[in-house]
Amino acid sequence: MQRKAYYGNCWFISSDTSGSWISATSATFIPDGMAKAGTRQDYQGGIENGKFFMRHDGYFSDGYGPGSNTSFQMPAEPAPIINLSALPSE
Repeated sequence: MQRKAYYGNCWFISSDTSGSWISATSATFIPDGMAKAGTRQDYQGGIENGKFFMRHDGYFSDGYGPGSNTSFQMPAEPAPIINLSALPSE
């Protein structure tokens, strides 16, 4: 069974005193030990429909070769408007 997950419109708040929002515009896909050993090669990551994705299992053949580190870039989206002080603290 193939598994695929999408990650879009991801944001982080800076840990410095500015508290500014930072858009997740880049990702690096790093294969695990099984992939590096060539045991399994049915894994893939990238950008699809404006979102990052990760896919694995299902014995598909268009994955990456063993040990491939691959990076992806997307344009930044507008920052969210969220009143963090209105959220529960726990």
